[in-house]
Amino acid sequence: MGARATAAIVVALLVAVSAGGCRDAAEQRAESARAQEWAALQRDKRTIDGERGELRRLRGRLAAVPIAADGTPLAAGDAAIAREVALREERLAARSSHLGDRLVHYLGGFVHDAGGSPPGWNAAVRMKSDEDLAVAQEWIDRGGDYRRAIEILETQRALDPGDERLTQALVRAREMRFVTPERFARVQAGMSPIDVRAALGPVNLREVLRRPAEQLEAWYYPKRGGGKAAVYFRYEEGRRGYVVYQTDLAAGASRPAPPAQVS
Repeated sequence: MGARATAAIVVALLVAVSAGGCRDAAEQRAESARAQEWAALQRDKRTIDGERGELRRLRGRLAAVPIAADGTPLAAGDAAIAREVALREERLAARSSHLGDRLVHYLGGFVHDAGGSPPGWNAAVRMKSDEDLAVAQEWIDRGGDYRRAIEILETQRALDPGDERLTQALVRAREMRFVTPERFARVQAGMSPIDVRAALGPVNLREVLRRPAEQLEAWYYPKRGGGKAAVYFRYEEGRRGYVVYQTDLAAGASRPAPPAQVS
Protein backbone atom coordinates (compact mmCIF):
# COMPACT_ATOMS: atom_id res chain seq x y z
CA MET A 1 0.00 0.00 0.00
CA GLY A 2 1.42 3.34 -0.99
CA ALA A 3 2.02 6.29 1.27
CA ARG A 4 -0.88 8.26 -0.22
CA ALA A 5 -3.34 5.39 0.32
CA THR A 6 -2.15 4.95 3.89
CA ALA A 7 -2.53 8.66 4.55
CA ALA A 8 -6.06 8.60 3.12
CA ILE A 9 -7.02 5.74 5.42
CA VAL A 10 -5.61 7.53 8.45
CA VAL A 11 -7.51 10.70 7.58
CA ALA A 12 -10.76 8.69 7.15
CA LEU A 13 -10.25 7.02 10.51
CA LEU A 14 -9.60 10.34 12.20
CA VAL A 15 -12.74 11.83 10.68
CA ALA A 16 -14.80 8.82 11.81
CA VAL A 17 -13.43 9.01 15.35
CA SER A 18 -14.09 12.75 15.45
CA ALA A 19 -17.65 12.30 14.21
CA GLY A 20 -18.26 9.54 16.74
CA GLY A 21 -16.90 11.75 19.49
CA CYS A 22 -19.22 14.60 18.44
CA ARG A 23 -22.20 12.26 18.46
CA ASP A 24 -21.27 10.94 21.89
CA ALA A 25 -20.92 14.46 23.24
CA ALA A 26 -24.23 15.52 21.75
CA GLU A 27 -25.98 12.48 23.20
CA GLN A 28 -24.47 13.17 26.60
CA ARG A 29 -25.68 16.76 26.48
CA ALA A 30 -29.18 15.62 25.49
CA GLU A 31 -29.27 13.04 28.29
CA SER A 32 -28.07 15.65 30.78
CA ALA A 33 -30.74 18.09 29.63
CA ARG A 34 -33.46 15.45 30.00
CA ALA A 35 -32.22 14.53 33.47
CA GLN A 36 -32.35 18.18 34.50
CA GLU A 37 -35.85 18.55 33.05
CA TRP A 38 -37.07 15.47 34.91
CA ALA A 39 -35.72 16.83 38.18
CA ALA A 40 -37.43 20.16 37.44
CA LEU A 41 -40.70 18.40 36.63
CA GLN A 42 -40.62 16.53 39.92
CA ARG A 43 -39.86 19.73 41.83
CA ASP A 44 -42.60 21.72 40.11
CA LYS A 45 -45.14 18.92 40.60
CA ARG A 46 -44.47 18.94 44.35
CA THR A 47 -44.88 22.71 44.43
CA ILE A 48 -48.15 22.61 42.50
CA ASP A 49 -49.53 19.84 44.70
CA GLY A 50 -48.67 21.93 47.75
CA GLU A 51 -50.54 24.87 46.27
CA ARG A 52 -53.54 22.64 45.62
CA GLY A 53 -53.58 21.60 49.26
CA GLU A 54 -53.54 25.21 50.43
CA LEU A 55 -56.28 26.12 47.96
CA ARG A 56 -58.48 23.30 49.29
CA ARG A 57 -57.97 24.58 52.81
CA LEU A 58 -58.94 28.13 51.86
CA ARG A 59 -61.97 26.96 49.89
CA GLY A 60 -63.18 24.92 52.83
CA ARG A 61 -62.86 27.91 55.10
CA LEU A 62 -64.60 30.18 52.60
CA ALA A 63 -67.51 27.81 52.00
CA ALA A 64 -68.73 28.19 55.57
CA VAL A 65 -68.51 31.97 55.96
CA PRO A 66 -71.65 34.14 56.32
CA ILE A 67 -72.63 35.84 53.07
CA ALA A 68 -74.88 38.64 51.88
CA ALA A 69 -77.77 38.12 49.48
CA ASP A 70 -75.46 38.90 46.54
CA GLY A 71 -73.15 36.06 47.56
CA THR A 72 -70.29 38.21 48.83
CA PRO A 73 -68.80 37.52 52.28
CA LEU A 74 -70.12 39.78 55.03
CA ALA A 75 -66.81 40.14 56.88
CA ALA A 76 -63.91 42.09 55.41
CA GLY A 77 -61.49 39.31 56.37
CA ASP A 78 -63.58 36.73 54.56
CA ALA A 79 -63.76 38.97 51.48
CA ALA A 80 -59.96 39.03 51.48
CA ILE A 81 -59.95 35.21 51.56
CA ALA A 82 -62.32 35.17 48.57
CA ARG A 83 -59.93 37.38 46.61
CA GLU A 84 -57.00 35.18 47.62
CA VAL A 85 -58.85 32.06 46.45
CA ALA A 86 -59.58 33.65 43.06
CA LEU A 87 -55.94 34.66 42.60
CA ARG A 88 -54.68 31.24 43.62
CA GLU A 89 -57.11 29.51 41.24
CA GLU A 90 -55.90 31.59 38.31
CA ARG A 91 -52.25 31.07 39.14
CA LEU A 92 -52.66 27.34 39.73
CA ALA A 93 -54.50 26.86 36.43
CA ALA A 94 -51.66 28.54 34.54
CA ARG A 95 -48.92 26.57 36.30
CA SER A 96 -50.76 23.28 35.90
CA SER A 97 -51.30 23.89 32.18
CA HIS A 98 -47.61 24.67 31.72
CA LEU A 99 -46.60 21.55 33.64
CA GLY A 100 -48.92 19.43 31.49
CA ASP A 101 -47.40 20.79 28.29
CA ARG A 102 -43.89 20.04 29.54
CA LEU A 103 -44.86 16.50 30.52
CA VAL A 104 -46.26 15.83 27.07
CA HIS A 105 -43.05 17.15 25.48
CA TYR A 106 -40.91 15.08 27.86
CA LEU A 107 -42.86 11.91 27.09
CA GLY A 108 -42.49 12.61 23.39
CA GLY A 109 -38.71 12.41 23.73
CA PHE A 110 -38.65 8.72 24.68
CA VAL A 111 -37.48 6.16 22.10
CA HIS A 112 -39.37 2.85 22.20
CA ASP A 113 -38.16 -0.47 20.86
CA ALA A 114 -39.15 -4.11 21.02
CA GLY A 115 -37.50 -4.45 24.42
CA GLY A 116 -40.39 -2.78 26.23
CA SER A 117 -40.76 0.60 27.89
CA PRO A 118 -37.54 2.64 28.07
CA PRO A 119 -36.14 3.58 31.48
CA GLY A 120 -38.00 6.46 33.07
CA TRP A 121 -41.10 6.07 30.89
CA ASN A 122 -43.36 4.56 33.55
CA ALA A 123 -42.45 7.20 36.13
CA ALA A 124 -43.18 10.00 33.68
CA VAL A 125 -46.50 8.46 32.64
CA ARG A 126 -47.49 8.06 36.28
CA MET A 127 -46.70 11.70 36.97
CA LYS A 128 -48.92 12.64 34.02
CA SER A 129 -51.69 10.48 35.50
CA ASP A 130 -51.27 12.16 38.89
CA GLU A 131 -51.55 15.58 37.30
CA ASP A 132 -54.52 14.70 35.09
CA LEU A 133 -56.40 13.25 38.06
CA ALA A 134 -55.90 16.53 39.91
CA VAL A 135 -56.87 18.63 36.88
CA ALA A 136 -60.02 16.58 36.26
CA GLN A 137 -61.05 16.98 39.89
CA GLU A 138 -60.49 20.72 39.63
CA TRP A 139 -62.89 20.92 36.68
CA ILE A 140 -65.47 19.20 38.88
CA ASP A 141 -64.84 21.10 42.11
CA ARG A 142 -64.56 24.53 40.58
CA GLY A 143 -67.25 24.40 37.91
CA GLY A 144 -69.12 21.09 38.10
CA ASP A 145 -67.90 20.25 34.59
CA TYR A 146 -68.04 16.46 34.59
CA ARG A 147 -67.94 16.26 30.79
CA ARG A 148 -64.52 17.92 30.61
CA ALA A 149 -63.23 15.87 33.54
CA ILE A 150 -64.31 12.64 31.85
CA GLU A 151 -62.53 13.63 28.62
CA ILE A 152 -59.28 14.24 30.52
CA LEU A 153 -59.51 10.93 32.40
CA GLU A 154 -60.38 8.90 29.30
CA THR A 155 -57.46 10.36 27.35
CA GLN A 156 -54.93 9.61 30.07
CA ARG A 157 -56.28 6.13 30.74
CA ALA A 158 -55.52 5.25 27.11
CA LEU A 159 -51.87 6.08 27.88
CA ASP A 160 -51.84 4.55 31.36
CA PRO A 161 -54.42 1.72 31.38
CA GLY A 162 -52.85 0.09 34.42
CA ASP A 163 -53.57 2.99 36.78
CA GLU A 164 -56.64 1.89 38.72
CA ARG A 165 -57.12 5.41 40.09
CA LEU A 166 -58.03 6.64 36.61
CA THR A 167 -60.64 3.91 36.25
CA GLN A 168 -62.14 4.65 39.65
CA ALA A 169 -62.23 8.39 38.98
CA LEU A 170 -63.95 7.75 35.64
CA VAL A 171 -66.60 5.55 37.25
CA ARG A 172 -67.25 8.20 39.89
CA ALA A 173 -67.44 11.07 37.39
CA ARG A 174 -69.83 9.16 35.14
CA GLU A 175 -72.05 8.30 38.11
CA MET A 176 -72.16 11.90 39.36
CA ARG A 177 -72.58 13.56 35.97
CA PHE A 178 -76.34 12.93 35.97
CA VAL A 179 -78.61 13.19 38.99
CA THR A 180 -80.73 10.20 39.95
CA PRO A 181 -84.07 10.23 41.78
CA GLU A 182 -82.46 8.37 44.68
CA ARG A 183 -79.74 10.97 45.16
CA PHE A 184 -82.10 13.86 44.54
CA ALA A 185 -84.39 12.60 47.31
CA ARG A 186 -81.63 13.34 49.83
CA VAL A 187 -82.11 17.08 49.34
CA GLN A 188 -84.48 18.54 51.92
CA ALA A 189 -85.81 21.97 52.76
CA GLY A 190 -83.50 23.93 55.02
CA MET A 191 -80.29 22.48 53.60
CA SER A 192 -77.37 24.78 52.87
CA PRO A 193 -75.47 24.83 49.54
CA ILE A 194 -72.74 22.80 51.26
CA ASP A 195 -75.31 20.13 52.13
CA VAL A 196 -76.62 20.04 48.55
CA ARG A 197 -73.11 19.71 47.11
CA ALA A 198 -72.50 16.77 49.44
CA ALA A 199 -75.67 15.07 48.21
CA LEU A 200 -75.62 15.87 44.49
CA GLY A 201 -72.06 16.99 43.76
CA PRO A 202 -70.91 20.40 42.52
CA VAL A 203 -73.38 22.10 40.20
CA ASN A 204 -72.23 23.21 36.76
CA LEU A 205 -71.78 26.99 37.01
CA ARG A 206 -73.58 27.40 33.67
CA GLU A 207 -76.62 25.84 35.33
CA VAL A 208 -76.89 28.32 38.21
CA LEU A 209 -79.51 31.06 38.09
CA ARG A 210 -79.00 33.92 40.58
CA ARG A 211 -81.55 36.61 41.33
CA PRO A 212 -79.96 38.58 44.19
CA ALA A 213 -82.53 41.39 44.03
CA GLU A 214 -85.18 38.81 44.95
CA GLN A 215 -82.77 36.90 47.19
CA LEU A 216 -83.35 33.71 45.19
CA GLU A 217 -81.04 31.19 43.57
CA ALA A 218 -81.61 28.01 41.55
CA TRP A 219 -79.29 25.10 40.75
CA TYR A 220 -80.11 22.79 37.83
CA TYR A 221 -78.77 19.26 37.59
CA PRO A 222 -79.01 17.28 34.31
CA LYS A 223 -80.75 13.90 34.22
CA ARG A 224 -79.48 11.01 32.11
CA GLY A 225 -82.64 10.73 30.03
CA GLY A 226 -82.85 14.46 29.42
CA GLY A 227 -84.35 17.33 31.33
CA LYS A 228 -83.17 18.77 34.61
CA ALA A 229 -83.85 18.62 38.31
CA ALA A 230 -83.86 21.90 40.22
CA VAL A 231 -82.94 22.95 43.73
CA TYR A 232 -84.28 26.36 44.76
CA PHE A 233 -82.67 28.46 47.48
CA ARG A 234 -83.74 31.61 49.26
CA TYR A 235 -81.68 33.93 51.42
CA GLU A 236 -82.34 33.80 55.16
CA GLU A 237 -81.05 36.66 57.25
CA GLY A 238 -81.04 34.57 60.41
CA ARG A 239 -78.67 32.03 58.88
CA ARG A 240 -76.77 34.65 56.86
CA GLY A 241 -76.85 32.48 53.79
CA TYR A 242 -79.00 30.64 51.26
CA VAL A 243 -81.09 27.60 52.21
CA VAL A 244 -83.24 25.19 50.20
CA TYR A 245 -86.95 26.02 50.16
CA GLN A 246 -88.13 23.86 47.26
CA THR A 247 -87.00 21.10 44.88
CA ASP A 248 -88.32 19.87 41.54
CA LEU A 249 -87.18 16.59 40.00
CA ALA A 250 -88.96 17.43 36.73
CA ALA A 251 -87.99 21.06 36.28
CA GLY A 252 -87.31 20.63 32.55
CA ALA A 253 -85.22 23.43 31.06
CA SER A 254 -83.54 26.00 33.30
CA ARG A 255 -86.11 28.56 34.31
CA PRO A 256 -86.52 31.16 37.04
CA ALA A 257 -87.15 29.85 40.52
CA PRO A 258 -90.75 30.02 41.72
CA PRO A 259 -91.55 32.65 44.32
CA ALA A 260 -90.32 31.68 47.75
CA GLN A 261 -93.04 31.15 50.28
CA VAL A 262 -92.15 32.96 53.48
CA SER A 263 -92.72 30.67 56.43
